[in-house]
Amino acid sequence: MKTIQAAGGVVKTSDGQVLMIFRNGVWDLPKGKVEFGESVEVAAIREVEEETGLHGVKIERSLGITVHTYKLDDEPVEKTTWWYLMGLESQTDPYSLSLRPQLEEGITDISWKSVEQACKVAGYENLITILNRL
Repeated sequence: MKTIQAAGGVVKTSDGQVLMIFRNGVWDLPKGKVEFGESVEVAAIREVEEETGLHGVKIERSLGITVHTYKLDDEPVEKTTWWYLMGLESQTDPYSLSLRPQLEEGITDISWKSVEQACKVAGYENLITILNRL
């Protein structure tokens, strides 16, 4: 079985909103593959910044790991994802930031949502697990 290591983040504002991305028709959290020689923390920040256009996000704490399997070209894949709670610089107004979906990754929308809303629209069960750890 092929294995993939990934990392991602839940960017949360001081008033409790979290940043969700709409990828390939599903509400998701920003995440992606860890590159060779890269730490999972660096990968998580890079992926959040690439997929949303945000800059200056910082890790606040770990939210744990999820593992799931799926098929890629009829071959089973096991994906392990390291998740982090992330924040913005304290002076930053998150709602004034220009968000830029990474279209080449199938991301067509980015939205701030309450944790309750995020749990309702999340396209994958493991995302709800991570959101409940906030």
